[in-house]
Amino acid sequence: MTWNEIYEAADGAACGDDTLKAKDEARHQVRCLAMELGSPDLDNADCPEDVVEDYCNAMKIQFDECGNIVGLELPHWVEDIIYRRKDDAYLEEDLNVTAQELAGGNIEISDEQMQRMMAMYRHDEDSNVAMNDTLESVVCRVLGRN
Repeated sequence: MTWNEIYEAADGAACGDDTLKAKDEARHQVRCLAMELGSPDLDNADCPEDVVEDYCNAMKIQFDECGNIVGLELPHWVEDIIYRRKDDAYLEEDLNVTAQELAGGNIEISDEQMQRMMAMYRHDEDSNVAMNDTLESVVCRVLGRN
């Protein structure tokens, strides 16, 4: 099902109706996905449903009858980040940039610290955590920053 199909099915539904619950769930899942990709909270938009529709159309998001995302096409830039971080040189660069941003300036990272961060990232990337959250978490754990 598309967002439009879910939205139209819920139009005029009574409170507690399954179609309304499916619309709310679909909206929530798209909102969370967009924020994981770095977008501002959709709830702050003038018309959040229009922004949800834009995301759904752009990523060709498909839902089941309960409003769960069952299919989508990631934007090319997200795939680029994923593939880029498979290469150690690029991962090291991304970790260094993240460390500099978190420190608010120029800090020295030893080879040992960088190797620990890379190993931890490789372990954490398999978990269900947003990519940038994983980078920040690894940098903070190794460098002892909050």
